[in-house]
Amino acid sequence: MIVNRAAIVGILSASCIFVGGQVYAGFTSNSATVGSVTISTGSSAPVEPTISTVQLLANADTELYQHSPEKNSGSKRQINVISRADWNARVLTRFDLGEIPPGAIIQSCQLNMFLSEASNLGSRQYGMFRIEQHANDWGEGNHLFSTSTPGESSWLWFARSQEWDLVGGDIADQPTAVIETGSINQTWNTWDLTPDCKNGGTQSWALKDMHEDNLNYTVRSEYQSRESYYADQKPYLEVIYSS
Repeated sequence: MIVNRAAIVGILSASCIFVGGQVYAGFTSNSATVGSVTISTGSSAPVEPTISTVQLLANADTELYQHSPEKNSGSKRQINVISRADWNARVLTRFDLGEIPPGAIIQSCQLNMFLSEASNLGSRQYGMFRIEQHANDWGEGNHLFSTSTPGESSWLWFARSQEWDLVGGDIADQPTAVIETGSINQTWNTWDLTPDCKNGGTQSWALKDMHEDNLNYTVRSEYQSRESYYADQKPYLEVIYSS
C-alpha cells in the first residue's frame, strides 16, 4: 500500500484524520494508523524524577570551650552551648554527604539535634555556622574533657598543634540558619541547611549562641551527641533529593 505523504503530515498536525471513511488516532496518542500502517508521532509522557529521603548520622562532633582552650571533648555523650564572657562553648558537628547519588538535586537538608536541657534563661537564638576551613580534617578526639593530644581539636586547634585561623573554629561570617530553641527539655531542634548541603561532599558546622559573652553568669543548653546512650536521640541530617 502507498501512503499519501500529505496524510502523514496531517496525522502529526491534527487531533484526528479521516482516511477512507475511517477515523484514526492522531496527535493525542503516541501513534496513528493509516490503513494497515502504524506511524509513531514521537511524543511520550515526561519521566517524573524519583524523590528520595535519607537520614545521615554525624561522623564527628565535639565541644569547643573557650575557658579551657586546649581541652578536647570528642567522646562526651552530651555537649554544651554556653554564653558567658570568656567561658563561651560551641558545638562542632560533621556529616558526609557521599551517600547522595552523583547528579542528584538536593531539595531539602535539615540538621536535627536533641535538646536534653534547655537554657536556664529559657529560649535562646542559636545559629548554625558553616566551617569554611578544615571542615574535613578537624580532629574529633577521644576525651571527655581533658587536654587534647596531637591531631585532636579544641578551642585553639583544629588538630593539635595546627591552629584554627580563628580561635573557636573557622566559621562563616553569617549563620546559615538561626532558630529559637524554645524552653522545653527533651525535644528536637532543627536547622535548615539546604544552601550548604547543595555543595555536597563533607560539611561541618559550628553551633553557637547568637548572644555570646553573657556577663556575670552562665547561660547553658545541653544537646545529645553522636555518642549518646540513646540511639533515637543522636544528631542526624535529613536530606530530600530528586534523581
